[in-house]
Amino acid sequence: MRDGLINNVGLLVSGLVSLVLVPILLAGLGGQAYGLWISAQVLDGILGSLDFGLGPTVTKEVAGSISTGLSEATIRLVRSAATAQLLLGAASGSVLVLFALPLGLGLKLPPNVQTLTLPVFILAGVGFLGARMSSFAGDLLAGLRRFDLANLVVSFGAVVRACGMVLLLEAGYGLLAVAGWYAAAAFASAFFGFALVARLEPRLRFGLSSAIWKGLAPHARFGFGSQMVTAFSNLAWSGPPLLVGLMAGSSAEALYYVAQKFPIALSGIGSRVAGALFPAASEHERTGNLAGTRDILEVGTRWVAVVVFPIAIVLAIIAPVLLKSWVGHAEPETVLVFRLTAGAVAFDAVGQGALNLLWGRGAMRAVLKFEAVVAATVIGLTVVLLKRFGMPGAAVALVAAAAVGMAVVLYEAARVSNVRVAGPLVRAMDGLFIPGLACALATAAVRGIPLGNGWTRVLAASSAGGAVFLGVLWLAGSRAEERRLFEETLGAAGALVGRSFRAAGRVLGTGS
Repeated sequence: MRDGLINNVGLLVSGLVSLVLVPILLAGLGGQAYGLWISAQVLDGILGSLDFGLGPTVTKEVAGSISTGLSEATIRLVRSAATAQLLLGAASGSVLVLFALPLGLGLKLPPNVQTLTLPVFILAGVGFLGARMSSFAGDLLAGLRRFDLANLVVSFGAVVRACGMVLLLEAGYGLLAVAGWYAAAAFASAFFGFALVARLEPRLRFGLSSAIWKGLAPHARFGFGSQMVTAFSNLAWSGPPLLVGLMAGSSAEALYYVAQKFPIALSGIGSRVAGALFPAASEHERTGNLAGTRDILEVGTRWVAVVVFPIAIVLAIIAPVLLKSWVGHAEPETVLVFRLTAGAVAFDAVGQGALNLLWGRGAMRAVLKFEAVVAATVIGLTVVLLKRFGMPGAAVALVAAAAVGMAVVLYEAARVSNVRVAGPLVRAMDGLFIPGLACALATAAVRGIPLGNGWTRVLAASSAGGAVFLGVLWLAGSRAEERRLFEETLGAAGALVGRSFRAAGRVLGTGS
């Protein structure tokens, strides 16, 4: 449970840094240069999803070795995977550079920006290699069950990257300097991550292998399956907007994309909470700990629901105010798509614990079947319902597929864990109805109060709903481990505030 919360720190820090950085880069670089940089970043993201499952493979094997001790086979795998990631990163970075000329021409850039295209993409390719190696260090730390350090590496990279870019822009430098700093920060993050890994487990320090295939061959099936899982998942969530655009027009696609933006961000939170279960499942599978596997299924399903449900409820209720504050309008169809997507994300989140349990145990056939069923259901239903109901039909298809997928993956995980099929879901939802209802009522009540501008109402309603959910859960439905984690979190927050006040007092005292 603690790992699941910590695993969102990097996402939160990098997300906040990006929100702050976007207007600064846009103002400092200008629209044309910033557009060129965004094009490089989009290609970076597409290529970054192609790692042939090396990340999950390394995490699984390192986690499985925690109890039994690192074997020579695991060390050989890590070094082979490091070499493969290095080569794959260099190859993908080169592909990124090849897009420089056609993109530079297609973007219709002015001559002064056009000349920057090739060097910017070269630096972006170098940065891509550094980011891939930094991500690999994070995979090793996740395998060692050190999600605190893995997220520290992500946060470190985001903050260093942003601070350097802002300072360079303030000093009068342009896009080339920003791209160069991006590459340097990516490698700094990678070095930091590998230094942490070496300190924790010296035998996993960064090293290369001349026999790559020999180390990877025993795990090729799992790696390829993991890549297919990522591909099917991307298809399920990214396919509907494309279908909306093809069948209903680009304006409908834009509205659909905007309506899904905030709920899709919630799916990232659920995935990272459940992602902490992956290495734990690998460890228990290796040691044959069936009782531990059952605990992972029950606690994982419960904890993802506790974290995601109140956020989904709040988002669904504040949807009109949030959309109007954010993009200036909130058409009924857009609000409906927003709310339906929030429901789909909630269903998907409940199944994430079971999915990571199966994935961590190496049950690739079950995981692939689940992802393929969800992707096929989403695409098929979207085509049918979009014709009949328009844009909301695509969101209904997503909800239906997420519900079916949740049922399928919980069934498979319960079968593997040798428990009653409905048991994990029933125990996960026990005691959450009353806190959820109270959260919905509090959010709706505060949303209706005219408090300043729209963003003030959004923040007030969200804070009220979250606080009421936690308060009622504490009084009426929380479990012993949840109470303990709440107490630890409050204690840590109180200690941090206390230290901050004492430090400020010392500084002010010295200054006076």
